[in-house]
Amino acid sequence: FGAALRNRDYDVEAGDDELVLDRALRALLGTQSLVGPLDNYEINFFSLWLARAYRSKSPLLGFGSEKYPISDKNVYNFYDDGSKRYELDGRLLPGKLDNGE
Repeated sequence: FGAALRNRDYDVEAGDDELVLDRALRALLGTQSLVGPLDNYEINFFSLWLARAYRSKSPLLGFGSEKYPISDKNVYNFYDDGSKRYELDGRLLPGKLDNGE
C-alpha cells in the first residue's frame, strides 16, 4: 500500500483514486493490529480525509515526482526474490480486485 501511495499508482487508471483507494484505506483502517480498534464512523472519517489528502497532490506528502529517495544499500528494502518493496513491480494495486474493479 505504501509503495502504491509513494509512486502515485492510484493515478494511473481513471477512478482508481476513488473506489480502489477507498477500498485499500478501509482495509488498512479495519486492521486492528495496525491502527487499533476503530468504530465504523471513524473508519469512514479517516478514509475520506486520507483520500482527500492523497488527491490534493500536495508536494508536502512526498508522493509521485516529489517522493523521497530510498537507498538500495539496505537489504530490508527488498523482498527475498530481489524485488523492491517500494515499487509494485507488477503486483496488484491494493484495493483493486482480480477482475479489474
